[in-house]
Amino acid sequence: MDHPDLQKNIWVNTGEICDNGLDDDGNGFIDDCYGYNHADDSGSSLLGDGSHGSHCSGTVAADNDNSLYVAGVAGGKEGNKGASIMTSVGFGVTVYDGFAEALVYGADNGARISSNSWGYTVPDSYDQDELD
Repeated sequence: MDHPDLQKNIWVNTGEICDNGLDDDGNGFIDDCYGYNHADDSGSSLLGDGSHGSHCSGTVAADNDNSLYVAGVAGGKEGNKGASIMTSVGFGVTVYDGFAEALVYGADNGARISSNSWGYTVPDSYDQDELD
């Protein structure tokens, strides 16, 4: 969340007051200011079990105008914002879960595209609601 190449394009839930322990917008998720960790049930712990999401987000939405690191394919140009990054964690620190909930959360909050690097390596390790 603090990577300088992603700052300009991070999605913000304007109905939420960050880190106050309340569900200010009444959507069922506490402190979901920039997304939600559906696996660990947290609005403040968005890294999950690693930084793979930061890598993927950077590929898509790294700021093209800040002269840092890389340029995203949809990172914005000439002062215009690029693709908005909403974090929805399914691979948590202790639990892998909430994939279907994350997709619904994104759609309910205006996401039009969802990028999912789930990388299943075990046959039939997914739930039917995820496929649906």
